[in-house]
Amino acid sequence: MRFIATNTSIPVPKIYFAGTADENPTGLGPFIIMEYVQHKCTMSEALKDLSLGPDEPHNSTPIFRMNNSYFSTGYRQMANILLQLSQFKFDQIGSLVQDKQGNFSASGRPLIQNMNPIIEFTDAPPQLLPSKPYSNSGDWYKAFADMHLLQYTFQHDDAVKENDGEQNVYDTYVGRQLFRNIAADGRLATGLGAQKGKAEYV
Repeated sequence: MRFIATNTSIPVPKIYFAGTADENPTGLGPFIIMEYVQHKCTMSEALKDLSLGPDEPHNSTPIFRMNNSYFSTGYRQMANILLQLSQFKFDQIGSLVQDKQGNFSASGRPLIQNMNPIIEFTDAPPQLLPSKPYSNSGDWYKAFADMHLLQYTFQHDDAVKENDGEQNVYDTYVGRQLFRNIAADGRLATGLGAQKGKAEYV
């Protein structure tokens, strides 16, 4: 967030304090105390169909029936954010780390959204998650594929939701194995960053 605040016009909250579950006096888990960002409404409020009642579902509302003013404004803002973020390039695939001189680099291990659920719900050892940055996309795809098979290794009895059916379980497992095999053969990584060596990553 410090990198984004320093290098873009994207509004980000200032972090006052963050801590682990052990550091939380309320006992409610990891926490972040951050600055409040002024805004007119939330995205869910902007996408509401005003013709529907408060108890009617909004999740399937056609785009043309939504609040067009908020809708178009929100998507312009999201497009602006994505355009700004797309300008940055790094020589590794990983998470940002700031050194004592204030310089940023992608020298931390990659952090993606589903890492925490894998550890929380499958009891997989955290040591099996990717632990280093990657210099090329081929190696990252292989590590990514291995990570998604951890669920079947450590949670094979509960790997899918109830009522999914045996065929869906089979298809999901085969799909992940095929992805892993294709990644191992280097067929997912083409062009920039596919081979070992220095490359730039957005």
